[in-house]
Amino acid sequence: MKGIEKKSEHEFHLKCHVIAGSKNKSISLEEEKIKITLTSSPQKFRANKELITLLRKKLRISSKNIQIIAGIRSRDKIVKIHFPGKITENELIHKIIKQ
Repeated sequence: MKGIEKKSEHEFHLKCHVIAGSKNKSISLEEEKIKITLTSSPQKFRANKELITLLRKKLRISSKNIQIIAGIRSRDKIVKIHFPGKITENELIHKIIKQ
């Protein structure tokens, strides 16, 4: 999938399109990016904090292992995810989209 780039056995980069200020939170996989809707506003980086929290809960990893490396002030972001153990791209996709 083009929205997920495997960097090593433990690290992935996610290309995300984030929509802040929505009524509901959701994550959907698209061809080029992962579309994420968040309820918080983009002011004072609230949406970025909510994005990290959402990914932390979905992936069950520490927020220290999640970093926005590009697009901190943009809707289009690249998020670096580091896992303590090995994980495949399919396992990552399953964790992201499960409810």
